[in-house]
Amino acid sequence: MCRDGTDDCEDCREISADLVRSVHFTICAKPWNCREGFSQKQRLCQDLHTKWFEMRKDYEVAAGTWDAAKYNGKLYGGFCKGGGDKNYIGM
Repeated sequence: MCRDGTDDCEDCREISADLVRSVHFTICAKPWNCREGFSQKQRLCQDLHTKWFEMRKDYEVAAGTWDAAKYNGKLYGGFCKGGGDKNYIGM
């Protein structure tokens, strides 16, 4: 159901993450909370989290702080040791 009471609207959760230009992680949770197990309706959230971690890696490579041995977690390219905010590997 759309906010205007009709059922004739685009479901923004079904768009491609490549079309998103700005993100405020509220409903999707913060990427550094290392959330796992998104539902099918939350596929956009999963894709945006993945993109966030890709951008973090790009930043670290450019800044010269990238250390592949440090990031050996099992989620999000190694930045999370597991699910939950205590499993985030900071810079």
